Amino acid sequence: MPMSWFETEQDRANEQAVVDVLCRLWKAEAVKLPPEQFVDYGLYREGTLKGYLEVKVRNVKRLTYPDYTVSWVKVQRGRALAGELPFILAVRWTDAIGWTLPASDDVRLSGRNDRGELDAFEAMVHIPHDRFRIFTL
Repeated sequence: MPMSWFETEQDRANEQAVVDVLCRLWKAEAVKLPPEQFVDYGLYREGTLKGYLEVKVRNVKRLTYPDYTVSWVKVQRGRALAGELPFILAVRWTDAIGWTLPASDDVRLSGRNDRGELDAFEAMVHIPHDRFRIFTL
């Protein structure tokens, strides 16, 4: 099953709330991209594309796990789409919002096993918490 099948209206509302906060901070406009782009938003300022944004919402405190993990494929596709522009990963935890420019320097096989999918394990980028710029909620 594609991951979008697990997305609910509440998930989209949570994502939009993060985008709204970041766009106010960055004085930018976010345009939702179609699923085939593999990245959530294009970021614009004064009508000019300035970067790409992937948004994740987690229902745990920021330091619950030793690092943050995201799909290596997501990072590679985001960086390829962005080219010379920034590819930004933003995460909202229950106690903070943070953003980073993800690199692929710590990749390990990991994933989740709570969805009953045989292919839920994949190469994941592990991002240390200190690589995020944090905005406390």
